[in-house]
Amino acid sequence: MATLNMCVALLSNAVTIAIRYSAVRRQFGPSDDCELSIIEYPLQQWRLFPYLASLFAMKAAARELQVSHFHLTCTLHDPTQLLGQEEIDALTEMHALLSACKAVFSWTTQAAIQQCREACGGHGYLKCAGFAGLRNDNDASCTYEGDNNVLQQQASQWVVRLWGQRQGQQDHFPLGSVDFLYRSRADKMSAASERELCHPPVLLEAYEWLVCWLAEKTSQLYQSQVQRGTDRFTARNHSQVYRGRSLSLAYAEHYMLKCLWKQCEAAEQQCADSHGVLTQLCALYGLSSLEKHQVFLHQGGYIDNSQSEMIHSTILTLCGQLKNEAVSLVDVVAPPDFILNSVLGHSSGEVYKYLEQALMTTAGNLERPAWWTELSGKFRSRL
Repeated sequence: MATLNMCVALLSNAVTIAIRYSAVRRQFGPSDDCELSIIEYPLQQWRLFPYLASLFAMKAAARELQVSHFHLTCTLHDPTQLLGQEEIDALTEMHALLSACKAVFSWTTQAAIQQCREACGGHGYLKCAGFAGLRNDNDASCTYEGDNNVLQQQASQWVVRLWGQRQGQQDHFPLGSVDFLYRSRADKMSAASERELCHPPVLLEAYEWLVCWLAEKTSQLYQSQVQRGTDRFTARNHSQVYRGRSLSLAYAEHYMLKCLWKQCEAAEQQCADSHGVLTQLCALYGLSSLEKHQVFLHQGGYIDNSQSEMIHSTILTLCGQLKNEAVSLVDVVAPPDFILNSVLGHSSGEVYKYLEQALMTTAGNLERPAWWTELSGKFRSRL
């Protein structure tokens, strides 16, 4: 759980810095006397906003897992409670979810920090921008408590085992992450327009189909290896690339999307004004994540070419709709300025004021480095 929360905090910082900077930084425009904020450019939106949506999905999933983990821990340590099958199932499901989500969280944060750094141009390389520290803090998360690729195998093997035993088994698990394995599902995506595609339940259905399809293909590949005389250990290893690994990713992403949609529905009851924006974030997360699995959606016949193009156009539409809300959204999740510690992401928006201040006041910036004499005598002018 600590790794998940750390990834959420680091991603929050990276996205905050990049989006605040993009709202302030002006560059180019339709005429010489008018420059646009770079957040106005669709390419900049497409680079950053899916990670903003991922941040909210990760926060929702981490919160849900933390609550479930707390209740499960209390039950296990309560001497008056007997350990039953439901608690055993909850432990197994919790382990699979944490293994899969830890990989997705840390890899998403790693990619986001790099993309956010690049989105800030040359200023992003400065130490006072803050990205270097975020990258250093997050990189170890990819191997904390086990390498991500190893942890993913534990999650995918559990899902594949459930897939093979689904006949006559329970149709409900304590955390609800795999209940859909036991339900009938549509063979084709039902959405025929961008508006329908922005409805999160449609995206959840697509993810349920994807997880089931990958579980079936992974199981078939594993069984074919065993039938040819391959030992089970080797067969499992040979069923990871393009199958088990993708299954684990899809399983975690489905759970994250489900948690975010659950919070969106709760927000509708508490604050109707925020429901629309949260639904857009939920749809953007679902579509930008599904986009990475389009090859499997095509292979299984779940989507056709027109729906594939519609996924792309809908992502761009959602990015445009979120443009005016992006700064407000990061303000909700951003830490105080002294914790963010970035001249590019200061909440006041005075990027150049704090950039100049950092350049003029940081020790050594206006002096020759201590080692300059070691090099000065080794270079001679040929003029």
